[in-house]
Amino acid sequence: MIESDDLSFRKIWPQASRRLLVLLVFDCAVAGLYSITHSKWLTLDGLPLAPLGSALTIFLAFRANAAYGRWWEARQLWGSLVNTSRSLARQFLTLIDDDGEVGLQLKRQLVRYQISFAHALRCHLRHQNPFPELSAALNPDQIIGIELGAGQWSFTRLTADGAFFEDMSKQYATHAAPGTGEFWSTDRGVQKIEATTSGYVRNLPDGTRQVFDKPLAGYQLTQAKLADMAVELGKAQLLALHLGRLKDDGRIRQEQVSFGKLNNVREAIKIARQCRTLLGANGITLEYPVIRHANNLESVLTYEGTSEVHQLIIGEALTGVSAFR
Repeated sequence: MIESDDLSFRKIWPQASRRLLVLLVFDCAVAGLYSITHSKWLTLDGLPLAPLGSALTIFLAFRANAAYGRWWEARQLWGSLVNTSRSLARQFLTLIDDDGEVGLQLKRQLVRYQISFAHALRCHLRHQNPFPELSAALNPDQIIGIELGAGQWSFTRLTADGAFFEDMSKQYATHAAPGTGEFWSTDRGVQKIEATTSGYVRNLPDGTRQVFDKPLAGYQLTQAKLADMAVELGKAQLLALHLGRLKDDGRIRQEQVSFGKLNNVREAIKIARQCRTLLGANGITLEYPVIRHANNLESVLTYEGTSEVHQLIIGEALTGVSAFR
């Protein structure tokens, strides 16, 4: 579990204040009643507290061990990744027989790609922009190619200069931090499957995927689906950006959060299903990440609050009448 390190009293107090005030009022009432009546039934000896304290100790020890176990599991996985990367780099250097200039360049490039993967994964887990880290191992042309192919800032290719969408994407990345809402990660998942699908229909890099003797990307239905997905993804990102700004300013309301989750999760599922249709049978295999993100979005539909609950929250804000009961 990764906890935010910027927890402040202002964030904790609204969640704990009500319970603390109820406990304070109860304690004051019991103390005042005992001081007036001196009733024995208000007293409590130490015997009941001993098992309660033991149970609390066991519970806290279990929680601490569970947290440490999760941290150690992650540490082992990351250590395994580092060791595997080193072994893979050694295999690149020893198993590629070509010792000429072309072979050396290939070995060097493969090792840099593996280093870039480790840095990109670390930045992804920390919700950071990976491209400044990649500049040390990749040249600018390669980074631009990764940006366009991975879809991280995919809207830059929608205009000639990409100025507006590039600026929007940078602001989006700035606000896409832990605690700003689950619709951020939903949009990231949709970006990945949209980029995968776009690359699939274009069959990058050689463009040889043919359907009925015609490139898959050359069909009007294919382009219409991609265009609709790009439009819906753009609207979802702009909505998430706006809600993130409201939260930074401390002006966001509950119904606005429901508004963002309802729209972005619903549209994300639609996009995932459209991507599956474009990939055909490959859309349901683990060779491509579409089905995995689609399954994850189906779970998000539940654990982020069902559509019906968000609709009732928004409906109450619009009408002033609660329809939950």
